[in-house]
Amino acid sequence: METLEILKNPATLLVSGLLSILWSVLASLLTPYLVRKYKERKGPQHHPVAKAVEKIKEATVFKNNVLSLQKSPSLRTERKLDAIHKQLTGIFLYLLSFTFMWLGSSFEPAWLLIVAAIFIFFLGTDQIDKGVKLFGVTTLATKRLVELEELKDLSEDAHNQKMKELNLRDFGLE
Repeated sequence: METLEILKNPATLLVSGLLSILWSVLASLLTPYLVRKYKERKGPQHHPVAKAVEKIKEATVFKNNVLSLQKSPSLRTERKLDAIHKQLTGIFLYLLSFTFMWLGSSFEPAWLLIVAAIFIFFLGTDQIDKGVKLFGVTTLATKRLVELEELKDLSEDAHNQKMKELNLRDFGLE
């Protein structure tokens, strides 16, 4: 009751209003300075050109990976099996996470088991994502191999043009 009376006091309302205006003005004045200092501390790796160069490097590595898989059927099969293994490991980690959640709701110390379950769940998600990406790369290599078989009958100029189109479609590079 006493707290409510303090809040209803006109002096409290006046002081809180003035302080909120003061904080607002300070924030408006300091924000540009803090943003400038933050941008100065960021290194050259955050520059848009550096980011573009990094994306080109990643695309080149992806392209080389797909082309190496395209040439080797045994490597494609191995990578597909690796992808399936990663996805099954992720599913197992999901089941383990759900078991830990159930144990956390039944036994003490519940918070420790629940934190472990959340951590294991994220590990499982990471494994499934890695498996999906790996499977996508091998599927792309297989798809490109089938399309290259269809291009054998074309003339050299048409073949080169079609290859450029395929590379641009699949990798964003020529």
